[in-house]
Amino acid sequence: MNQAKSNEIVIFSTADWATPYWTNKQHIAYRLAKRGWSVLYVETVGLRAPGVGRTDGARLMRRLGGAVASPRPVADRLWVASPLTLPIGHRFAAVRDFNARALSSALEAWLAKLRFRRPVIWTYHPFMLAAIAGIDRTALVYHCVDELAAIPGIDAQAMGVAERALLLAADMVFATSPALRDKCAALSQACHYLPNVADIDHFAAARRPSALPPDLAAIARPRLGYAGALSDFKVDLPLIFNLAKRQPGWQFVLIGEERAGQRDPTLRQLRGLANVHMLGWRDYQVLPDYFRGLDLGLLPLQDNSYTRAIFPMKYFEYLAAGLPVVSTELPALRAYGSLHRTADEAGFAAAISDVLANRARYTIAPDHPVLREHDWERQLDRMLALLRPIL
Repeated sequence: MNQAKSNEIVIFSTADWATPYWTNKQHIAYRLAKRGWSVLYVETVGLRAPGVGRTDGARLMRRLGGAVASPRPVADRLWVASPLTLPIGHRFAAVRDFNARALSSALEAWLAKLRFRRPVIWTYHPFMLAAIAGIDRTALVYHCVDELAAIPGIDAQAMGVAERALLLAADMVFATSPALRDKCAALSQACHYLPNVADIDHFAAARRPSALPPDLAAIARPRLGYAGALSDFKVDLPLIFNLAKRQPGWQFVLIGEERAGQRDPTLRQLRGLANVHMLGWRDYQVLPDYFRGLDLGLLPLQDNSYTRAIFPMKYFEYLAAGLPVVSTELPALRAYGSLHRTADEAGFAAAISDVLANRARYTIAPDHPVLREHDWERQLDRMLALLRPIL
């Protein structure tokens, strides 16, 4: 186990702790705390302007309540803090200055309350840089997991300027895709490519025989599954719709909810198809039970500046669960091309047919080396080993 002299860390996340979908941020925070680190998880400062919908409104109300209770314990050695900042106008100096002062003041109070002295600062976004200027820290780590400037609603110009400053200041940079690595390495000599991974043992439970959830068991086979946020800028919803219309015998199981702030008309069309089953969000702990009843995992993502820079976390979760994978072309997955089928829109149905007819050929063994190499614990070992010299 690679432990450093400093055992305090502040994680600036792009997601609230209680978001339905755990990604790198929550996994890293939780696992560091399990290893004995004292972790302060700072929820998102608001990268995009909030909408007027019910989802964003409820989130703002939760944020107000969370700010009063900050920092609040959520696990042993793990606390969550909710900053009160303005999630609009990051390009405007007045807004930036207000947010920096508000976040800096709150951060100093949180660190004093938790008795953090020289924490490692680990961030997933750049809009915290001014707030930590006066904080005595051991190291600054930028974990670059998304092309944030490509997300709808985010001020791309302000994000670009702030990210450049962060890359120049960071002591260590971890990038999760080749595209992000290339971007970060142009400004940081301490950039390392570490692709996204999965909790292999957790999802391997899907390989063990057990009863299926009733809502899934009621669906005929073959069941083609996608699990994750139904983001209209990420998931190719028209592709799923066209496939479902042309292949009424295939059952499309979508496990996830619509992304906050969007109202995509294609989702309403999908709900009208008899062979599309939108189950909504399911807790991370029960996902292996659902994966057990699927015949393959789908990664039908769009081709845009955001998806060309991502490494989908669902990829190794599918493989660990014993699911063959059919994906649209994603640059980050090219190195793993022998483990799944890749197809464009025109060939997607044929690829699915091939996998359904030859599932054993596209299912990797539970002890496959690639699964053990792409596990969260191995990933954290690698990260801490790289950080050890500067800590």
